[in-house]
Amino acid sequence: MVQPYFIDPLMREEARPRQRWKRWLCGFLTALVLLPLVAWQIVESEWFLRRVILPKVNESVHGVVQFKSADWSLGSSLELQGVTLHAEGQATCLEVKHVLVRYDLGELLDGRLHFHEILLSEPSFTVTQDLGGRTNLDPFFQQTSDPGVARSVELDWVKFDGGSIPFSKDPPEG
Repeated sequence: MVQPYFIDPLMREEARPRQRWKRWLCGFLTALVLLPLVAWQIVESEWFLRRVILPKVNESVHGVVQFKSADWSLGSSLELQGVTLHAEGQATCLEVKHVLVRYDLGELLDGRLHFHEILLSEPSFTVTQDLGGRTNLDPFFQQTSDPGVARSVELDWVKFDGGSIPFSKDPPEG
């Protein structure tokens, strides 16, 4: 007796690899679109600013920069609230309520330190001098063993909105 021949199971087997290929391509394209978007969100986050950028800034200025909150656009501006700056082991030399810095990322990546606008709201520069004549600003100007290349910084517009510059000198003991 002859068994009937059905073509349906053969057609289903041929269709499966094609569907897997389409799913793989769709997943790849989705990842190709989503990964740069996720990476951009991470790079523009306050976490990235605190964990990656700030340690490099601290090392380059021989001090510690701290802030309460930040809002930044990687390509054009940085806004910081509650900024303090001090050298290691020294008293705070700068406190600023609000800092706004506008720049062009392309220029910075080219190696040109060009800042279009810097606004410091209510800055307080505090300079203290000990009996030996050393100030809390001296560590910022230390010579390193590898001085590197001197670079110029171009500032188009700098504004101080209010603020003060107190200077104190330790009195001689006795």
